Amino acid sequence: MRKIIFVLLALLLTLAGCGKEALPETSSVPSEDTHITSPTEEKTEQSTVPSSEPAKTTEVPEETAVSKAESGTSDSSVKEPKQNTPSGGPTEPTEKTAPAENTSPTEPTETTPTVPNASASDAGAIAELVAQYLNDYRTAQGTAAVTRLSGLTGYAEYRSRQIISDFSHNTMDERAAATALSYGLYVDPSAYGMDGEPYYTACAGEAIAKAGYAGTVDYVASSLARLIRNSPDHWSYIGSGEYRYIGVGITYESGMWYCDVALTKDNYG
Repeated sequence: MRKIIFVLLALLLTLAGCGKEALPETSSVPSEDTHITSPTEEKTEQSTVPSSEPAKTTEVPEETAVSKAESGTSDSSVKEPKQNTPSGGPTEPTEKTAPAENTSPTEPTETTPTVPNASASDAGAIAELVAQYLNDYRTAQGTAAVTRLSGLTGYAEYRSRQIISDFSHNTMDERAAATALSYGLYVDPSAYGMDGEPYYTACAGEAIAKAGYAGTVDYVASSLARLIRNSPDHWSYIGSGEYRYIGVGITYESGMWYCDVALTKDNYG
């Protein structure tokens, strides 16, 4: 019986020893040790502590400093190029050179202005040239040149204004032009037993032309003369040797040149 009790006690003691070994070791660690930081955490905390040393400033590259020194101008829109300066030692701003007076490498060349187109103020010059060209055509065919008369020229100028509204060989217009200028042959109807007021007649054959030429004085004149020369009906008497005197009148109106060429056998001035 004693042996049985002794065995049971020994068994209980053995069981009690095993129970102690099964307990975890951390059960005896104090609870505040859970706040101990790891080495990495310690470094993190140390980095957050403000340092007693002054903070270091980042040095500005020399070329940037030079650029800023040079760009110190009142005109904010001006941007100077960066200058490369040797490292070490202070840099001095480069001096700006004044721009040359003549910035253009080449001087502009003068061009000859183009001759302007003839205008109304050129009517007299064109009339003279038309008479000259018609004489050239006459002499080229062996016909004597005709002589310009101032009175006959005035009559032709008057007619050139009349044909703007009535482009025809109107006898009444011709008589009205001569009478207004008192040019040509004076006619009194009563001397022939006729009624009516006295009048003048230029006793002229005429050619009229109109064209919208645009060009120089010479171009307009030569074109009008050629137009008359190339008309067989007109040239039959303009180029005739029986006429000795000529008057040419030119009027420019609304982009059109009106031309009257009057020729006479007699000199009425």
